[in-house]
Amino acid sequence: MTIKSTSSFQKDIDNLTEREKYGYSSIRLDIRKHFANINFESFLNNSLNLYDNPDFRLFKIRLPNSGQNIGKSGGFRLICIADKTNKIAVLLHVYPKKGKMGKEDIDDKHINLLLEDYDRQKK
Repeated sequence: MTIKSTSSFQKDIDNLTEREKYGYSSIRLDIRKHFANINFESFLNNSLNLYDNPDFRLFKIRLPNSGQNIGKSGGFRLICIADKTNKIAVLLHVYPKKGKMGKEDIDDKHINLLLEDYDRQKK
């Protein structure tokens, strides 16, 4: 399985890891662990679908925050898009559920902006 990311995702990672005191410095490791031994079919089936069509699926993955010993329910949220035709996963956005930079959920307006950003970078 090929995994790519958008520039906005990279900015999310940089912002989260900028200050170690916030407890988000494990995000890179936590993402790597999630994708270490997963195939594309498992990737598609172990997530919360936000939108699905024959070509792609937009979904949210719950990840633990090992830096704060927080499980999946209070850890990170990873917004991804899966290109079913080419079996490519693209990481669009990541945010913590708890802590200084935590937020409960992502709204539809933000999701639409992420998709627009993905479309621009795909071309």
